[in-house]
Amino acid sequence: MTPTETFSAVRYEGDLTEDGVRPFRVAAPDGFDPDAITAIASTPGMEFQTGITNAADSPDAQGMLIRSATKFKDVAAFQRQQMLLYLIRSGVGYDNIDDTLASREGVATLNTPGASTTPVARRTLALVSAWAARIVQGTQSLRDGKWEKKNPAIAPVDLT
Repeated sequence: MTPTETFSAVRYEGDLTEDGVRPFRVAAPDGFDPDAITAIASTPGMEFQTGITNAADSPDAQGMLIRSATKFKDVAAFQRQQMLLYLIRSGVGYDNIDDTLASREGVATLNTPGASTTPVARRTLALVSAWAARIVQGTQSLRDGKWEKKNPAIAPVDLT
């Protein structure tokens, strides 16, 4: 038998309590995609807390998925969440989390830096294309009742 065969994967089953096993509790006060919620709720040993509209609604959450609306910037925010172990920011950065304070409070912070890459790239291409086509200038010219197809100020820019 090899060393890797003697160990099996550790699987979280929940917290042991006097009444049995209580699942790992996850809250998402800012709302999340229903498919993500279903994936969490259907994972053995996990419980998704429903009806949470702000972080204070879920003082026993061990994991919290947040967006920009929920703030963890002061001690009081962390003290309301005594059970919190993981704070996951859906998006880039920690602008709504004091990650140093979180660390002192024993809360691991994570974010999803690649989550917005594709939407931002698409928006950038759309804006560059609109700029090159002079969409704003042409639209304003039409609203002003003009048809200035020969005006150099609204001539499209060749990007090639």
